[in-house]
Amino acid sequence: MKISFEKLKASLANSDFPQIPTAGLKLSSVIMPFYFTEDNHVGILLTKRSEHLKSHAGQISFPGGKFDEADKTLLETALREWEEETGESRDTLEVIGSFHSLNTGTGYHITPFISVYRGNFDFNVNQNEVDFMIPLELEELTRAPFYTIEWEKHSSGRIHVYYFDLMPGLLWGATCHILYTFLKEMCGFERKPKLVKPNLNIPPFFSPPKNT
Repeated sequence: MKISFEKLKASLANSDFPQIPTAGLKLSSVIMPFYFTEDNHVGILLTKRSEHLKSHAGQISFPGGKFDEADKTLLETALREWEEETGESRDTLEVIGSFHSLNTGTGYHITPFISVYRGNFDFNVNQNEVDFMIPLELEELTRAPFYTIEWEKHSSGRIHVYYFDLMPGLLWGATCHILYTFLKEMCGFERKPKLVKPNLNIPPFFSPPKNT
């Protein structure tokens, strides 16, 4: 899967994404850190959150976190969290631009910042927050089992929740939604998820069959 980040930068500069109400929500932001492989394929870096965290423990996510009053902007939040979680300097990132923001079902408003990682993969993750980094080539998402369920949200009716079943674990929730939206809008990703029924009563609401 190929991405021209120069064209993407120009496209994002001219994009006027719909404004989403944020009243009553906690502001947060994340870095979407893409990278190039030695054979010029594109991947994205994800984190496996520590199992002992109070919220979203063990989930696969983008580096990022909650806006702090000391942060001047949401981009500053994302870059600060990048450094705190991965142990890598913000200087290893080329920030391309912001993407669609998202309101989660857990009371957060997330703004993603698309970036290109130019470092040497010398991560020193903060073990209080992150178990390990996950380099994921985008081509894997063309082959990995891909699912969706319909879920009832009292504030917005029925929504779709998306899941990629990856070797390191289940990619789902806000992270999967943001990445899937990006791939559809910016990369021509046309793959459709398999509609399945929830088989869990609590998050993540769905556990893929063992034989797929």
